[in-house]
Amino acid sequence: MSESAQIKRNLPRRSRLYESHINVSLLEPGETDFNKLNDVYVIAIAPLDLWRTGKYRYKKRV
Repeated sequence: MSESAQIKRNLPRRSRLYESHINVSLLEPGETDFNKLNDVYVIAIAPLDLWRTGKYRYKKRV
């Protein structure tokens, strides 16, 4: 598998990992009110055009 294919394949889970690290610091243990979570913006800088559409920036809202 090429390096670019590996990066593209791992990106969703890597993004999820980073977001979970952020979220765990925002809530106390046992907290169930997830409305207390702030909006999170994850900025990923990749050495390639992940979706090959010629853009330099992509926005994805989750």
